[in-house]
Amino acid sequence: MKNKKMSKQNAKKDRPRQKTLVEIVCEDQNLTERRPSAEEMLKLFRRWLRSNMARFPFSPVLIGMSGKDKFREPVFRFRGVSEQISFTVGPHGIRTHFDLAGEYFDTWNDFEVYAAKTPNGTFVCVMCLIEVREGYGKKGKSPREFKTLYDLYADHCFEKLLRWARKYVRPGNVIIYEGSIESKGFRAAYIRPLRQILRAQEPALVLPVIQAVKGSSKREMLALY
Repeated sequence: MKNKKMSKQNAKKDRPRQKTLVEIVCEDQNLTERRPSAEEMLKLFRRWLRSNMARFPFSPVLIGMSGKDKFREPVFRFRGVSEQISFTVGPHGIRTHFDLAGEYFDTWNDFEVYAAKTPNGTFVCVMCLIEVREGYGKKGKSPREFKTLYDLYADHCFEKLLRWARKYVRPGNVIIYEGSIESKGFRAAYIRPLRQILRAQEPALVLPVIQAVKGSSKREMLALY
């Protein structure tokens, strides 16, 4: 029995790894996949943030690192916003997350970028190339090329985070939780205007997006919603 198990394990090791769709497209288009390290990605985001901080309704603040070893990613929150909302900056882009009572609950948005360098030195988003290849992109329209890796991430990732924050991280919105941390089944979290929740028939766990300010009266806090 042990010999059979060992032979199966060896067969799996010898089996060639299947190429990802991103790798296939890069080979077809003569592109070089360009994935920044976590440190480089953080530098790109901080560079963009220095010029765009004032555009956020609530300023992003670096609070630490998540994950372990090589998978560690910078974690940001928004100043004055619920501590249950955060986002991480990783090699493939930015993800928005929800915690509940100090524990991870759900990931809502994933602003992914699979960057590649062209033979002429510009940068393109491989996912955009795939959309054109699969027929999802606009007919006859080639994906946009960017002069630098920074320009590509600024357009495809950082600006999307800004639009998300301006739409959802604002007074009048609440975090809705479905399921529970203890449950191994379905669970999800998302943000909606409070007025929609008040009209809903099914009860849900709801928390405000904007933190209560110390010394604020109940009337002042209700005015936000």
